[in-house]
Amino acid sequence: MRILFVTDLFPIKDGKEAKLLRAMMWDWLADGHDVEVIKSNFLPKDFRNGKKMYKEGIYFEHGLKIYNLNFITPFWFNYKNKLPKDFDITNYDLVISHMPCGGLMALRLLENHPEIPYISGIHAADIIILTKKLFLSRKYFLYKIKQVFERADAISARSTTLGEKLSRCLPQHDKKIYLGHSGVNPEAIEDENFFKEKSKLSKNPYNITIIASSIKRKNVDIVIKAFKLADIPNSKLRVIGTGKYLKSLKNLANELELKDRIIFDDFIPNANALEKLKQSHVFALLSVRETFGISYLEAGAKANIVIATKNDGVDRTCVFDGENGFTCEPDVKKLANLFNKIYNLTQEEVLRLTLNMRKYLTENDRITQSRRYLKYGLEKIQELQRITSTNEDKNLELQKV
Repeated sequence: MRILFVTDLFPIKDGKEAKLLRAMMWDWLADGHDVEVIKSNFLPKDFRNGKKMYKEGIYFEHGLKIYNLNFITPFWFNYKNKLPKDFDITNYDLVISHMPCGGLMALRLLENHPEIPYISGIHAADIIILTKKLFLSRKYFLYKIKQVFERADAISARSTTLGEKLSRCLPQHDKKIYLGHSGVNPEAIEDENFFKEKSKLSKNPYNITIIASSIKRKNVDIVIKAFKLADIPNSKLRVIGTGKYLKSLKNLANELELKDRIIFDDFIPNANALEKLKQSHVFALLSVRETFGISYLEAGAKANIVIATKNDGVDRTCVFDGENGFTCEPDVKKLANLFNKIYNLTQEEVLRLTLNMRKYLTENDRITQSRRYLKYGLEKIQELQRITSTNEDKNLELQKV
């Protein structure tokens, strides 16, 4: 199958964004599909968000052909002139877009081509446009993003929560929605013996880890305050990540007299972060407006008890409260109480939770989820086509009557 993937959230060279999407492209290539990418960048937004920008042109990364296109206006003019003259949308069997910018570009590319199947993948950014008060420029995006979902033959939700939110915003498209999330790399999942041995480890020291950018919506400060309030002796908190709030987080640790109990690792490579997670007992991240969150799964793969945000991100997608981890509202007292509860779990209870997470991860690993993304999307399109065909037949019968 020839697939065109359109998004602004895709790494070029050393870019750090959307590595999950890139991994999914690699998995499709490995399965024999022909995949190309259009990275459609709306420069004013990228500049505000501090994203690294690249010159227009064609890039090749690990077998992927990437058309990098830069726009000052949101794809109003000359988008065809930025593509090679031999580019032909009808050469593709399926078009997929992610993020609002990707959706707007796909909408333009698919003009006058209703016969080409199209899947729109939704992120937290789409829900923000649909639900928040917007400036004039964003109102244009709101108008166009509704057209994107109208054109879409299927809509891939990156999490259960996002699917529910879109369904509330645009109930007319409810039947198009399916779950299309990512999984952890199979090789990152430790074997069962590792989980069993780790459950026997002493609580001295008892390690809690958080991996997150130091930005406000990640709520790292809530984890630090809850750690101070909780009654968990001989404990350490490791904070991995950088960002503009890092200095204020370090100041908060000093104010709470936690300097000797909190380790700030700033940015470390992913392989090193995974090693730190092997030494950790609990992973806690209560971020909001989260699209997904692979760090929860990576922590679970290293036999951590995972705490995720209630009704956000991976809640009820990958983390099921009390079954393979816990969920909690972004509240200091509630998180502190949950820390206490987890600290006092028996060895048997710890093993049950972590092995349940391991079972989930092995049954829903990255490669499996990449294949399901396409499989479920195409099945959804076929299902809706059958419904439409049946309804049209019924209408013809009624007209005859």
